[in-house]
Amino acid sequence: MSFWIVALAAKYSAWPDFIATAPGVSYAYLDDFRKTRPDIFHKADSITTLAGVAGHATRGTQELSRRP
Repeated sequence: MSFWIVALAAKYSAWPDFIATAPGVSYAYLDDFRKTRPDIFHKADSITTLAGVAGHATRGTQELSRRP
């Protein structure tokens, strides 16, 4: 998995870098979405696989995976 994806996941897992606010949660972090929103949280070993798992077309995702 690309370093930048791992870095983004780490960044949005703790204060002050929340992803959203939500009723009853206050601040929502990446792990909150993993636990409560399987309809929008997806995990994969590559960006191409992630696009497929999420139901998106995979054309062009190879270009994204080569970005530094």
